[in-house]
Amino acid sequence: MDSTTREWLIKQSHDVLQIAMNRVTHPKSPPPDRIKWSRIVIAAGQALNSILRDVEIETLKQQIAELKALTTERLNAEQEIDRE
Repeated sequence: MDSTTREWLIKQSHDVLQIAMNRVTHPKSPPPDRIKWSRIVIAAGQALNSILRDVEIETLKQQIAELKALTTERLNAEQEIDRE
């Protein structure tokens, strides 16, 4: 999933959460409707959490790759010094 798709999904999930929370907290919403909207809040929250977790995992993977590259660079530089 690319970053544009993630951003779009995050925005859509956020919008759904706002609408659903307004329905849940609206004083004139009947209890059965509040229950239905509460389920939507839970589902949208779980979806958003999953997307954000994926973003965090991707960021961590990038950081690990950068650290590996830096470590390899330094090890190679040290080996060059030892050879001299």
